[in-house]
Amino acid sequence: MYINKYELTNGLYLVKRPAQKYWGLVDHYAVIDAGNTSGLFSSFGQGPILIEKIEGKGNVYSYMSGEWIILGKVKDHHIFAAALRLAQALNDPSYDLLGNNCEHFARFIAEGRKTSKQVNSFGAMALFFGAVLLLSRD
Repeated sequence: MYINKYELTNGLYLVKRPAQKYWGLVDHYAVIDAGNTSGLFSSFGQGPILIEKIEGKGNVYSYMSGEWIILGKVKDHHIFAAALRLAQALNDPSYDLLGNNCEHFARFIAEGRKTSKQVNSFGAMALFFGAVLLLSRD
């Protein structure tokens, strides 16, 4: 479901933008803070704020557009912990494709664990094709 920023209720959301770069293979992940739920962005007012990690640019805050898909919303009783993780993630400007990419960043904030389903999938595919190559050798 694409986001209509006027229909968002206050909260923290895990979102993704469908693949546009890297031959359409890699989705981009971020977190939306609607209504300054985290309490960290008072200068942005109450409108939705997009918090994302971009390679080589650190963290970028901007108003969101409708091209994002909601994957989940942080439960109200987990907001405080998610806000603490958000503050922690914003203090880690490093970018690492395999360990701290946009999906790791967003899932850490929203879910509490640095995981990337995309990295795991690519790793599994690489292992599979590596095994096929090894087994097909004479």
